[in-house]
Amino acid sequence: MNLLALSLIKRHESCRLEAYQDIKGIWTIGWGHTGGNVCQGLVWTQQQCDVQLANDMAIAEHDARYAIGDFPWLSLSDIRQAPLIDVSYNLGLPKFRKFHKMISAVCAEDWQQAHDQLLNSEAGKQLKERYTEDAEILLTGIAPSWFS
Repeated sequence: MNLLALSLIKRHESCRLEAYQDIKGIWTIGWGHTGGNVCQGLVWTQQQCDVQLANDMAIAEHDARYAIGDFPWLSLSDIRQAPLIDVSYNLGLPKFRKFHKMISAVCAEDWQQAHDQLLNSEAGKQLKERYTEDAEILLTGIAPSWFS
């Protein structure tokens, strides 16, 4: 498990034990989990939230690796994989795959372009703090000072 990605997700998502509707009206619970099983009145324990986070993060990592491609993915450091996992976790595979220019830049190791494409995206403009942090990690390849 990529510990920086886990820390980024926890930093960017709050954990809520009771289902709520997000800003788009989507029922959400735990660490930003959505899906057909999430509905009004659903309550989870902290353990259920943490187990679902591990499952959802594994999916996000698989999806990011799939979108980037095995060879480029394996050449990335864990630090540069982490923000890609965080973005995949936030958006899901269909939306993540639409970042064609960012994905191409990552594959070419053009970190400035990857940074810029992430910030200039619709998601980057909506969730500025999250995507600014992810973009900076991609650009520098350095873990944030708060990560230990």
